[in-house]
Amino acid sequence: LGKLAPRCRAKIESIAMDMWDPYLASIRKHVPQSEEKVVFDRYHLMTHMVKAVDEVRKAEHRELMQSADERLKGTKYLWLYSKENLPREKRGRCGGLNLYPVTHKNV
Repeated sequence: LGKLAPRCRAKIESIAMDMWDPYLASIRKHVPQSEEKVVFDRYHLMTHMVKAVDEVRKAEHRELMQSADERLKGTKYLWLYSKENLPREKRGRCGGLNLYPVTHKNV
């Protein structure tokens, strides 16, 4: 980006990218109003989201297991897949959990 003329950099409307810090640093340094122009790609955004959900699930499971509550046992993939992408063999096994209480039909 540093090799582009300042007038060219000023014309950049949006930048699709992953969340790698060196990319962000370069864009912040070289592109005016960069914070308004960055769009993170879905793959990397979802990778971070899935990791965060799994970390919370693990912590909750550990806490529940201290009181012999096994309701989260075997539910890992129910939390990590979207409802429509849940493998057939995992469907119907929610252990009494209502993981999908809101649908486009009842919102």
